[in-house]
Amino acid sequence: MKHNLLFKTATAIAVVSALSACKSDVEEGYNANFISDEPVTFDSEQILTESYTENSGLKTIDLLAGAMVGDKPAAEFTGNLAIRQIEMAVDKNFLTPQSESNSLNNLTISPFVISQDGRSLEVDTDKFAESLRFCDNTDKRGGGKDSDGNPIADGFPDFPKSVTYTISYEVNNGYTYSDITQIPRRTLQLTMNAATDPVTSVSIADVSVPVGGSSQASAATAPTYACESGITYSIADTSIATVDANTGVVTGVKRGTTTITATSVDGGHTATAEVTVTAGFTLAITNGEKDDLGAYTGKKSVPACSKSAVVVEPQLEIPGKELTGEYTFDFESSNTTDFTFESALNYGFGQTAMFTPGAIGTKTNVTASYSTGETHGVPASAIADQAVELTVVDNVACHTTNPADGTTYDFDYAFEHDTMLNSDTHVKVSTANNSTRWVPLGTAASVSTAIGEGIAGSNAIKVIVKDADFNDPIKKDGFGTLLQRWNSSTASWTASNFGRPAFIGKTFKFSVWVKLPNKVAEGEQRSMTNFMFTWKTADDTTYHSADEYNSWARRHAPFNMQLTQPLANTTDWQQVEFGEFTIPAEWDALPQVIKFGFEFEGAFANGDEMIIDDLSVVEVN
Repeated sequence: MKHNLLFKTATAIAVVSALSACKSDVEEGYNANFISDEPVTFDSEQILTESYTENSGLKTIDLLAGAMVGDKPAAEFTGNLAIRQIEMAVDKNFLTPQSESNSLNNLTISPFVISQDGRSLEVDTDKFAESLRFCDNTDKRGGGKDSDGNPIADGFPDFPKSVTYTISYEVNNGYTYSDITQIPRRTLQLTMNAATDPVTSVSIADVSVPVGGSSQASAATAPTYACESGITYSIADTSIATVDANTGVVTGVKRGTTTITATSVDGGHTATAEVTVTAGFTLAITNGEKDDLGAYTGKKSVPACSKSAVVVEPQLEIPGKELTGEYTFDFESSNTTDFTFESALNYGFGQTAMFTPGAIGTKTNVTASYSTGETHGVPASAIADQAVELTVVDNVACHTTNPADGTTYDFDYAFEHDTMLNSDTHVKVSTANNSTRWVPLGTAASVSTAIGEGIAGSNAIKVIVKDADFNDPIKKDGFGTLLQRWNSSTASWTASNFGRPAFIGKTFKFSVWVKLPNKVAEGEQRSMTNFMFTWKTADDTTYHSADEYNSWARRHAPFNMQLTQPLANTTDWQQVEFGEFTIPAEWDALPQVIKFGFEFEGAFANGDEMIIDDLSVVEVN
């Protein structure tokens, strides 16, 4: 029988292990022969020391090394002998790695196990592979959380180079001592060391650079904590572009394409990318998905049932020249059966192509090409088209029924309902009931239906500014609207999709379409926030009972969702992609009422009306 030592914390803890009871001679019943006329003594120092490197396999430490019974080594003692009263502590606030059991749910397996005969400690060094790092000094955790809910550093690396365990234990053979404190104890100091972390791969993004201009190549080694992250660079055709071998700065020589190679100093791993030297005026699709290097992948997931957007913008890299005037572009879809092009919307110097997508899983390639606008001498034939592959994915906001019991949600992602409630101050959400409604976020604005003012003449909802100068640092009421429902039943769309314990740790991505009433002067800014918060938490005393988090201001509690994005200075429809939010562990009072809504900030005036349509929510994991 082996004993799994579940030591998880850095504090000393005691485990009593009557390991002699595991021996085969007592499995048939209690063995009273736990007695000896001679005590255990040691012929060497009381402190044992061992040092191992991670990923070096299973190691066995003889806990009886140097122990004697009479004139014989304790290992030769034929009576019962116990290693017990084990105490273990580890330095640097280290969390001992645990692995999941293959046979028992909710059971974790420690890297430390007492051997079958009860006289050795087995150490699985492979289990430390993800917990120790030779060159990573990151310190972001271990010290609790600050008032904003952010983790506090504790002064120790999160993945230390080495840690030392101090393990003490009794060696008892049943000898009768006059004082229990005379039972001999030994101390083992075990140091676990990280192996050096080599580079395993390198990656590099495509580079676009104008003739005579320069651009920094974006490359990285993996893993990010590798000890030697140096990279060297080379260009296949130096008549088209050159590169500084050490810095990765690429300089355009003449129009054309060539290949750049990144080589890791450690291990000589290589990766290649395309270098495109342009005439100085190019196009870029700016709302596609990015890879780990921050480069666009040429792909984009778009939510089902709501309108999709492809944003293209001109890029000018000619010294002394600036973008000016208005630019237009042509858009082409490779799948016009499943993707319907609706319109091209102005977006600064760029444009947004609005599409109605097809069913989940359908795809199309959207190509954007230059049409009109000042290119500062660059011919249209030299301006390359840009393309992105769109794939339709599930939109949680479009779900109409709860899969758990078939209940119809009282929610409408498209804001189509045309009924006002509560003396025309609230907007009814759906026909399911009158209790779920869009309400003003405070006294600074009102909400109303937007009949026929939505995308393509549909209905929508609008927020109307009433007091542009409102400023209450406690209530923090803004120009916005909140989805109000006062229970967490299966008909509640928010509670059923975000307010259940099973959703903690899940990540969602949010977006919505917005139409602004006017443009603002140069230098003025506007933004929009998508917020979501649980009505109660287990820590209400700290948060929801505090003045600054009272009522709707609970959205400002540090662990709640507040995704803010700047708004484009346009009066056309624009899709605001807020980003991602992971349901936090602080929402531990679930199932719970969940509040959800939108808020505008910035240069707004009394009477301004902001129209909201087509909400999208995509589960990321």
